[in-house]
Amino acid sequence: MNFIAGALLLFMDEEVVFWALATIVEDLLPGYFAQDLVAAQVDQLVFKHMVRVACVAHWQRAGPLEEACSPVLPVCTDLHMTAP
Repeated sequence: MNFIAGALLLFMDEEVVFWALATIVEDLLPGYFAQDLVAAQVDQLVFKHMVRVACVAHWQRAGPLEEACSPVLPVCTDLHMTAP
């Protein structure tokens, strides 16, 4: 989120950026930045399924790690939360 705020601050005044971020969070991405992060969790599960189906070689390496101790989803959360 701070990446988006920083990019907007390059081109807009602070108050305009505040209201733009409020619109993004509340109207364009409802639930994505909510307290329970439901929409973000859905994106993570879809990503996990896509990796499992489309990138079989990668999943063969990551799958056992996920089952043992290291879930794949938290590793990619920052990517999904900040990617433009």
